[in-house]
This record gives sequence, structure tokens and C-alpha cells, in this order.
Amino acid sequence: MNISTLPGTHPTGPILLPGTHPTDPIPLPGTHTQHSTFPYQAPTPDNPTIPCHSKILSFFYYSTIVNGKLYGMACNFKFCCQSCFQKMAQKGRSVSAHGIYQHIYQRSSDRSRIFRSSIDAIYFISVFHRYSLLYDVDTLAFCLMGNHLHMLSRATDASRLYDFIRDYSSVFARGYNAYYNLNGHLFQRPFGSALKAGSKRLRTCISYINNNPVEAGIERSMEDYVWNLFAYGQNSHPFSEKLVLRKSSKALRNSVAEVAEMIGENKILPQVFLANIFRKLEKEEQKQLRDYILKRYSPINYRQLESIFGSYDEAKHAMHSFIGREYDLKCE
Repeated sequence: MNISTLPGTHPTGPILLPGTHPTDPIPLPGTHTQHSTFPYQAPTPDNPTIPCHSKILSFFYYSTIVNGKLYGMACNFKFCCQSCFQKMAQKGRSVSAHGIYQHIYQRSSDRSRIFRSSIDAIYFISVFHRYSLLYDVDTLAFCLMGNHLHMLSRATDASRLYDFIRDYSSVFARGYNAYYNLNGHLFQRPFGSALKAGSKRLRTCISYINNNPVEAGIERSMEDYVWNLFAYGQNSHPFSEKLVLRKSSKALRNSVAEVAEMIGENKILPQVFLANIFRKLEKEEQKQLRDYILKRYSPINYRQLESIFGSYDEAKHAMHSFIGREYDLKCE
């Protein structure tokens, strides 16, 4: 698999730019697009949330297609929709005890592909990173797949965690829809949630999340997958040659400088911005810039991850030994 693409994108093609179909030619630099610019203003507590009347479900059937075959796995998740966020928090915050990690699952509203390209994935990670800092959210595991995502995160209480999910989902969806000229909900309104208390459950959940691409047949080893960000815990350039600016092309140096400025100001990386800087680069340079960005925007607390397993290498060994199913997902 070409590591510059996500599941559902053409495995042998170049990085797909936003707004293009996998079989369409990549627009040349300087050509005009009809995409809207990303709204930088973040939602505030005063902003109304979109009402949702979805019922809370206690059972979820996860399915995926691998090599033309449909596979399924029953999981007991508790689903939470935006209209339920404050209600659950007001009822004694019983959904989540103080500081306990939760396995969160989000899927596209119509099960179609969300992350059409590396550009979409990097944009999402930059949004997730920014709001992790804003809400002081700690994340131990994270994985983007074609039409869904997993994370293992915690905040000081349930209300803060759900505000975090609401805001990053809203900001990402608004920018994504504006860029692709889409309307409607991007994510399925209820999201899956399960508390993970205790070292054993944390290790199991971390292994499960990181091994998603292995279970789906996308990669043979979980550290070979870009979008669980695991490899960046030990290497600043796991999927590219080491970036040496003085030996790099002017285009790559300029792109790194632009990204560094955005990082310094703790800004989100909009798709328009990413498309413009990536399209100027050669294929290997694209990989170098992607590694540069993901290393700096990764939301994973690698130090805490290592402490749970003992070391980074022990974490890797445990995940290689993982059988691939998380049996303790249940309705909280």
C-alpha cells in the first residue's frame, strides 16, 4: 500500500488533492478552484449546537469489507449524540469518572469515505491537536480509517471530553464540507463510547485501536500504518528520508517554513493551505513534509503510553501479539 493514501484511495497513485476524484488529474499549481476557505473561528460555548433526536443505542454491529468479503463484529458501545452531551454531564457526570480514559468511535453519517486523501487526514489531525490543547485532553491511541476513526482519550470530566468531541467534529465538518461543496452531517450523530479503567483494559484498547489497519488487511504490521501515528513515538521520519533543509529543494524549504509558522501560532492546517504546499513537491518530498507535520501535530501522549507498557518496544511487542478483538466493550 502506498503510505501516502488512506483506505479507499488509489493504492498506487500520488497524494490525492482535495476536490479531485481518485481518477481525475491533479490540478496544476495556480489553477483556480471553487472551494471555500476554511472558517478559522472556533465554536464558543454560546454557539448553539445542532439538535439531534437520535436515540441512545446500546448495541452496535461493526462491519468492514476486506478483499470483497464482509466481516462483522458485535460490540457493546454506548452511543452519545450532541443533544445528550449536557444532559449526561448534568446528571452527576455519571458517564465518565474523573480522569478515566474512554474509547471513542466515530463513523461517517452514510458510511462513505471521509478521509479521501492524506490532505483530509492531516487537516483532521491538526484540528484534533488544537482542540486537545484547548480542552487539555490526553490521548493514548488514535487511528483514522477510511470512513471511521478511533481514539482513547480522557479529560478532567465527561462534560469537557464531550465538548472537545463536539467542537473538533464541528470545526472539521464545516471546513471539510466547505472545501468539497457538501451539505449535511459528516459524522454519524451518535458516537460510540466505552470507559477503560485499569492498566489491562488500557493495554487491550490501545492494541485494538492501533491494530485496526492490520485487522482490515491494509497493513501487515500496525507500525507500518501512517494514520495511527504510532511510529512517530520513536522516529521523526518513519516513512521518509531524513529531512535536511540545507540539502532540500527551495520548494520543500518554503513549505516547511510555512508549516513551521502555522505550528508556532498553534493554527489548524486547512485543506486549501495543505493542497497548495503539497502540490509543489516531488513524491518523496511530500512524504518528508507529511512526516514533519505529523510528528509535530500528533496528539498522542507517547510518554504515558510507554509508562503503561513499560517501554516503547514492549508496547510494540504487546501489539504484535494482540489477537485482534476487544471483548470488554460494553454499555456503561
